Amino acid sequence: MEKCFSNKILKLYLEGTCSEFECDKIAKHILTCDKCRTKLSELEQCTPDGLDGVLVSSDDVDDGRIPVSTCCGTMPDVTKTLETMSDGYEFLGEMPRGGQAVVYKAVQKSTKRVVAVKVLLQGTEAPKIARYRFEKEIELAASLKHSNIVTIFDSGIAQGLYFYAMEFIDGVQLDDYVQRNGFSVREIMELFLQVVAGVSYAHQKGVIHRDLKPGNILVDTSGKAHILDFGLAKVVDNDSTTFEGSIMTSITGQVLGTLAYMAPEQAIGKVDDIDVRTDIYALGVILYKLITGKYPYDISGSVLDIVRNIQENEPERPTKNVKLHSDVEIIILKSLQKLPQYRYQSAYDLYKDIESWLNGYPIAAKADNLLYIIIKLIARYRYRVSIVGLVTVIVIAFGAISIQQYLEQRFAWVAYDQLSQEAQIQEQFNESLIKKSMLNMFLIAWDKGDMQHAAEVQLSCMPIFNGDKYIKKLVLSLMEYQQLEERSVRDFYGQEYCWIASFIFAEKEQKEGDSELAIDLYEKSLEEYSNSEELGKHGYEWLVEIIRNQKHSLEVECQ
Repeated sequence: MEKCFSNKILKLYLEGTCSEFECDKIAKHILTCDKCRTKLSELEQCTPDGLDGVLVSSDDVDDGRIPVSTCCGTMPDVTKTLETMSDGYEFLGEMPRGGQAVVYKAVQKSTKRVVAVKVLLQGTEAPKIARYRFEKEIELAASLKHSNIVTIFDSGIAQGLYFYAMEFIDGVQLDDYVQRNGFSVREIMELFLQVVAGVSYAHQKGVIHRDLKPGNILVDTSGKAHILDFGLAKVVDNDSTTFEGSIMTSITGQVLGTLAYMAPEQAIGKVDDIDVRTDIYALGVILYKLITGKYPYDISGSVLDIVRNIQENEPERPTKNVKLHSDVEIIILKSLQKLPQYRYQSAYDLYKDIESWLNGYPIAAKADNLLYIIIKLIARYRYRVSIVGLVTVIVIAFGAISIQQYLEQRFAWVAYDQLSQEAQIQEQFNESLIKKSMLNMFLIAWDKGDMQHAAEVQLSCMPIFNGDKYIKKLVLSLMEYQQLEERSVRDFYGQEYCWIASFIFAEKEQKEGDSELAIDLYEKSLEEYSNSEELGKHGYEWLVEIIRNQKHSLEVECQ
């Protein structure tokens, strides 16, 4: 077993003065050594003011606050100093004060708008890292122009004090807003979608927040969410030779941000491993707590115990605490994966899954499950079909895979014989819906070049298109599009169905990158359909709709 560390070494670790190598070695050791964790806890209790920016009491964690660093020295009389700024601002009062900064509500005299003015305590006398982060916060936040991110209006230095003026949000923090309004899961997801939209925008601009938590998200009286406090933000792929990088290499093992919302790689101070997926994890913790009222894992005990929980303990399934749709649980748990490669790879991916769930569509986290997709399609259109139509769709989707389903199918057809012409029309609608959905699924996989997935969908399509030689030929032709011969295909379809042949070759040309020719062939296909003598009799209106959509999508791309 690896030898334990002395109290002297552990104290240096707590103070953040160890070398990078030592910090990394100690951090790994204490996760498996109860003796060293006990010694660390005892040393922590002996530290009068907590640990500089890292290890603090569990009370701070429960309160959702872990200071970035301890403000050294005595604080100046900020109010008197700010009187020198009176030409630009009229100060109305102080807002909640942080460890190194104070925020005032004020009126910008030139525009008469209410703003929040954030001031760095100690000003030019503040530690170099504090001044660097404050300046970086201004730079990064000012570069972000999004309706769900607080806007920066002005910044500067007044009598040695760094300050900036930002949009004043008359609201409450995210978790309080949800709790006060007694939001349902759906309402929480709708509000949370705004937060993810803002984070996604920041990521697209190359900015990682690194301190996402309910306290840094305010919701105004209109129900609009605003992300603020980019004091710990960093630029994606930021050069490690920058001041931030050089500082961080000397304090590896220290923690920036609020511990309860940290990803495993952030909680143990692995700065080089932090990327956009670190923010995804924090979003997962936020969503978990908004819905369940709890954290995904135990955050009581010493800070080291909490770090270990974050590193090793799987989050408790949300459905153990609340009644929840399985899709929402999957979205949360995917965001909370310990390894970054298993989380959502971007905030936009998370945004799309939440949006899909809200609109009744399949979520990408389960997109490889064909059975799940069919169920979602049925659920989405359940109010537009009759009971018999619903059963028919189920039978078509699943087939007779058990005796129970066989009996349901027989019951469906007996009931169907007794329905009126309206029910027959409804059944045709259901059948067209399934055919359209299956062919669309095939075209999506085929267009992306995922031929293995396309082949799997093709096999699923065949029973649904059984008896329809024209559609089966369409699918088979696209699977072998590189060997397509125009004469043989057009001979097969003949004059009456030549429009389907034109559609096949339009898809082929789009696949090969000739967009203009593909658009012409789509148009030709629609014209040939319009001129068909059997117009309206062959039941291919759903295929015509697909052709129109394909043509429109390609035209938009070309613009």
